[in-house]
Amino acid sequence: MSYTKSTTALLAVGVIAVWSLVAAKAIKWLRPSGEPVVHKAEVADAREDRKDTLVLDYRDPFLGDVVRVENHTVQSGRPAMLEQPQTTPSFAFRGMMSGLDGKVALVERSGKMEMFKEGEWIDEFRVVSISATEMVVKRRGVLTTLDAR
Repeated sequence: MSYTKSTTALLAVGVIAVWSLVAAKAIKWLRPSGEPVVHKAEVADAREDRKDTLVLDYRDPFLGDVVRVENHTVQSGRPAMLEQPQTTPSFAFRGMMSGLDGKVALVERSGKMEMFKEGEWIDEFRVVSISATEMVVKRRGVLTTLDAR
């Protein structure tokens, strides 16, 4: 079997076409067209705007199970009164998280971590203010400051 110059040229064109398709697929796989290219300087500028937030949105592994309780009150809009009134809170303030929807207090109650916003009720205490180091709650007109432990 003898090959001519035209057969060799045809095979060379075919090989170049196949390898160019493979290279195009590899480039498309490595850099999808829908994903914008972000330079390191832009990421650093975005981080400097908010120093108190996490860059990645993931669950903090040191908090354990955090439960978001939606309904803290009874039908009247006030918390249910206990048989024996509490003088000190039966929960502990553990810290604060800041997110898109504002500040949230991390409260340990009955061995579980829960999150509360300002104005929400924890048992018969209303959350008045939240900061990184303390939370102020109000019960029957008396303000109580809880330090983060």
